[in-house]
Amino acid sequence: MNKIVADIEKKANDWQKPICYSIRECILDFIPQVEESIKWLLPFYHIGKGNICFINIRKEDIKVGFYWGAKFSAQELLEGDGVQVRHLVYRKGDVFDAAILKVLLEEALEWTISSL
Repeated sequence: MNKIVADIEKKANDWQKPICYSIRECILDFIPQVEESIKWLLPFYHIGKGNICFINIRKEDIKVGFYWGAKFSAQELLEGDGVQVRHLVYRKGDVFDAAILKVLLEEALEWTISSL
């Protein structure tokens, strides 16, 4: 079993699993050259040393963290007030919307590539 899939199976509860798998599939489909690995105990998506995003599965929510999120134009879709990272947050009852994630992934990819 893939390490990321195993991590989702281990950490996610019943409502989180389908959203986590949809997030993962969307990332892999939208950014074919992306690499996935476990960093800091979280599934990370990167191109070489350039971090794009990560999935943080927590008891009450799922956070898709964007390394360059503070620079994104679509701030209304994100939560957080860190210097650099912002999150797309899913809570119980939320519906996964691939179009929203793709908008954010496009910006994440642009910022990551420009930082390499």
